[in-house]
Amino acid sequence: MCSSSAPSCVLGVHPLMSPHTCLLPQILVGGLEYPLGTLHIYSDSALTLPAIIGIGAGGGVLLIAIIAVLIAYKRKTRDADRTLKLLQLQMDNLESRVALECPSGLWGKHSRWLHLQAG
Repeated sequence: MCSSSAPSCVLGVHPLMSPHTCLLPQILVGGLEYPLGTLHIYSDSALTLPAIIGIGAGGGVLLIAIIAVLIAYKRKTRDADRTLKLLQLQMDNLESRVALECPSGLWGKHSRWLHLQAG
């Protein structure tokens, strides 16, 4: 369907057809028909197939990198928790040894003195 014309060009409305459709347009002037030849109509997609594939691959690589960072963070956190528990266990053992080696009277006076200082 022709929407407007000029001496050097003819503007038309895109027919609602599938992409890559080949048409044989003709111009009717008066009673005469002029064939224009083969007309290829492509979709107005902003991205080509290689661009879409590239964006998808880039997104996949980014997703894999984020997952790798999260896994590494989880391992480091687990190692830090394990080290903290080990240090707490060693401190508890040290406190138990000190409590056993100190005379009970001195330890009792010392803990009362610490309690009074804190309060």
